Amino acid sequence: MKTHTLRYIILFFLFTIYCNSQNKRIEFDIQECMMNCLSTQQKDHINTTISEYESLLIKKRILKSREPESYYQLYEKVAKGEVVDFSNAYEFTSKIRVTDTVANKKISKCFEQIVNTERFEKSKFKKIIELENRWGAAQMGDKERSPAWYSQNVIKILSIEDFELEYYRTYALTFIERFK
Repeated sequence: MKTHTLRYIILFFLFTIYCNSQNKRIEFDIQECMMNCLSTQQKDHINTTISEYESLLIKKRILKSREPESYYQLYEKVAKGEVVDFSNAYEFTSKIRVTDTVANKKISKCFEQIVNTERFEKSKFKKIIELENRWGAAQMGDKERSPAWYSQNVIKILSIEDFELEYYRTYALTFIERFK
């Protein structure tokens, strides 16, 4: 009896692991890919930079907190046309930019492998990349270049739960940097 029970527990455990690995979001893979290509020092620098920038944005009341709801509410506020003063002197994107060419090549190769999958085709991540491409192709002065238009489209794609992922919180920080 104990042997059968133990087998069922082991099978259930293995099945759970298998199912969880099948549902793993592509954003985890991308974040993992990027971080695995960096040295410990580079990872620490990026994590410190993110934390410092979040603290500044909370102090300036651009974000209410580090919680996912705060990030989503920021996009909602901007999407409604509310004026948000993003101005700050912190150079977030330049501080997190990876200048190590070897690491950049590894990240590019890893990223290429991930986007060439069926999972990518069905992901929110692909929709965000398409939004980025549309924004990048628009001319200055076009509605597609406004923070409100951009935010309206982000909240059509992402939910509050998506901001539990470090990838989308960092993405939001670059949004703030872009429109400051």
